[in-house]
Amino acid sequence: MQNEKILLVEDDRQILDIYTTFLTAKGFSVETAVDGEQAILKARDQEYACAIVDLGLPIKGGMDTIQEIKIIWPDMECIVSTGQCTFDLAVEAIRHDVFDYLSKPVAMGTLLRSIRNALEKRRLVLENRKLFAELQSERNSLENKIIASKKAVEKHLEESTHFIGESAAVRQIRQLIAEVAPSDITVLIRGESGTGKDVVANLIHEWSGRAAKGKFIKINCPAISEMLLESEMFGHERGSFTGAHRDKPGRMEFANGGTVFLDEIGSVSVKFQAKLLQVIEQKTFVRVGGNKTLEVNARFIAATNAHIEDMISQGLFRPDLQYRLAQYSIFIPPLRERSEDIPLLINYYTKRYFMKYGRDMQAVPNHIMSLLIDYDWPGNVRELQSVVSRFAISGKPEVLLEQINMADNGKKSEGPTTIQDAEVKLILSILSETKWNRRRAAELLGISYSTLRRKIEKYEMETGVQCMNNGDGGALSTAPQHKGAGGGPRSVVAV
Repeated sequence: MQNEKILLVEDDRQILDIYTTFLTAKGFSVETAVDGEQAILKARDQEYACAIVDLGLPIKGGMDTIQEIKIIWPDMECIVSTGQCTFDLAVEAIRHDVFDYLSKPVAMGTLLRSIRNALEKRRLVLENRKLFAELQSERNSLENKIIASKKAVEKHLEESTHFIGESAAVRQIRQLIAEVAPSDITVLIRGESGTGKDVVANLIHEWSGRAAKGKFIKINCPAISEMLLESEMFGHERGSFTGAHRDKPGRMEFANGGTVFLDEIGSVSVKFQAKLLQVIEQKTFVRVGGNKTLEVNARFIAATNAHIEDMISQGLFRPDLQYRLAQYSIFIPPLRERSEDIPLLINYYTKRYFMKYGRDMQAVPNHIMSLLIDYDWPGNVRELQSVVSRFAISGKPEVLLEQINMADNGKKSEGPTTIQDAEVKLILSILSETKWNRRRAAELLGISYSTLRRKIEKYEMETGVQCMNNGDGGALSTAPQHKGAGGGPRSVVAV
């Protein structure tokens, strides 16, 4: 506080000398001015920590002087002194952000106390501003680090073979994983069966930092009977039930430091949901038949293909558990809603399974790939994996269509929507485009000439006229036809 410069503005030179002598003796550096104009000129040359200004100055009044000096040094504290103490003057002083208002004659102790308080306030304001700037700088630095970290995680996820896809939905899911992984927040993953909810849960665990110190414990809730679920998750004490011959730790204990993944959480009973809620909230549990409270440092991730909101309305799911689980939600759309990812997935699993079974690599023909893209994939990625693995074992691309034709059986719809009808449409379209030049059509379809001939025979396609050059070319005089199930020909509109 000492050596901070004080500006005294007083037209009474006797009072000015008294103030100067007193404050200098107290260790302050004091500058003086006898009127407002002189005070303003001095303020322009250097900064003062505090100014004591007489209101009754000649030429320029005290309040006007304070107002101009505050424009130059907004952080300077001002104390006014006056022989005319009125309510209106006090209000005006407050309006001009004056620190203190002193009535003449001013006792030296009062003046000193007022100056020290003003300087302390200024010090706190400046220190607070400095700390705020440092905090803002650290915050910006931390935000930049978080952004850089998220981008790095997203880049690794893009390069990862665990979650394949380039659709907008997949890119968004990668961003959500990168955002939520570093925290300990509970995550609820929703989506149809086979969409890859367990893959997303694994990636969150991997990028949370827990993978280095703890395990990823998956609990498949529907696979464990209600009677055994509590014992399986929390463990049990010896003698707690028939067959409990020894103490057994539960999966919660194995997950300490890691992640608990509750797969298909919607299948557990409301009674067990209450116990699960306590574990998630308090991170404590008791073994079956025990009385000792155990702690678990685990992150919880849950997944479901059920519509939780409907279950809540039916009294089958606790709303408080849903709120606790869905602190952060990730929805994985079905494969049919991101068809642009289908070729990427098929190519990836084709390479993977051909390598696994030691087969010579085969690419999926273009016309078959087109049909696979149009297929609904009700079993999502899991169904796709199964279909491609069968292709790798047999080495026959036609198996891909046979597998999904089996899934199409029993479907009722208008128009040619089965894979077989779609294939017929595609082949007839290309044949029409090439004027039934089969060799050219086979090239466009990406299949051999003999394969195309077999398909024409298999689907009993007819041109309606005899074509020249042994069926390899010639113009058509009638539209292509395809014999239906009843044996008669039916027209097929080329796409």
